[in-house]
Amino acid sequence: MGSDAMNSELLICRGKDCKKHRKPLRRIADDVSDVCATGTIKCQDICKGPVLVLIHGEHRYWFKKMKGKDIRQSFRVWLTGEPMSPRLESRLVKRRRRR
Repeated sequence: MGSDAMNSELLICRGKDCKKHRKPLRRIADDVSDVCATGTIKCQDICKGPVLVLIHGEHRYWFKKMKGKDIRQSFRVWLTGEPMSPRLESRLVKRRRRR
């Protein structure tokens, strides 16, 4: 990602299953609010824990099961330019629905 992460947008799923995890999702959004813009998106039909979508230029990244302090830290570190950790990479999923 690197310094151009400011051109990215983090979208939080607002589906009923993800709403159960509002606090972890809000924490992630708060943690990265100084690095990229945040918003919400309709249900992505992944339904595997809290779901995030990161839009970075032409690239779209869907993440599932995004809760816990370790995964929040891994996500922020990746946004600031470090390589994606194996733990974060294991949470990547294929696209389900277009924005």
